[in-house]
Amino acid sequence: MRTVGFIGLGNMGRAAARNLQRAGFDLVVHDIRREAGAPLEEHGAVWADSPAEVAAKADVIFTMVFGPAQITEVIRGESGLIAGGMAGKVWVDMTTSEPFLMRELGAEVVAAGGDAVDAPVTGSVDSAIRGDMILFVGGADAAVANVQPMLDAVGVTRRVGQHGNGYVAKLVNNQLWFVHAAAIGEAMVTAKLAGLEPDIGGPP
Repeated sequence: MRTVGFIGLGNMGRAAARNLQRAGFDLVVHDIRREAGAPLEEHGAVWADSPAEVAAKADVIFTMVFGPAQITEVIRGESGLIAGGMAGKVWVDMTTSEPFLMRELGAEVVAAGGDAVDAPVTGSVDSAIRGDMILFVGGADAAVANVQPMLDAVGVTRRVGQHGNGYVAKLVNNQLWFVHAAAIGEAMVTAKLAGLEPDIGGPP
C-alpha cells in the first residue's frame, strides 16, 4: 500500500484525509496549524513539519488549501513540494484556484519528474465526511489511473480532460450556482412586491 501525503487539514481536507485512512492508506499530514493533524495522528497518521517533508515521505500528495497564494507556496516555496523532491510522485490538488496558475504549477511538478492531477471539489463538509463529494478531475490518463483508488476513497470523480480542466469545471460550476442563487433571489423579490408572502404554501 502506497503512502499518501495530505496538506491542508481544514474541515473538508481533514475529512478527506480521514477517508483515505479508512481506505487503508498510510498517511503523512501537514497544515499551518499543528493541532489540525491531531485527530488523524490518533489513527496512525505521521506529522510532517513542511510540504517538503511530506514530499520526501509520500508517494502521492494531496493538497487542499485556501487559494492561489497558499498553493503557490506549497509547490514553489523553500520548503515546498518541489524542494522536497517530486520525482516519480503524483501531486493531486483539490484547491479551488486559478486555472492558468495551476497549469503552470503542474508543469513545474512534471518538470521535476512527477505528475499532476487536479481534482477540485464541490460539496459540503458532510459530503466530505461521507466521501461522496464531487471531484472534477483533470490530468493525463496514466496519472489519473495511478491515483484512482485514492480519488475513489474521497469522492465521486467526474473526468474532464487534461490537467487544468478540473479548475475550469469547478469555476463554471460555481458560476452556475451563483447565477441560480441570484435568480431565486430576484424571483422572491418579485413575488413579495406582487403581494405573495414567501412562506405561503409552506408547512402548516
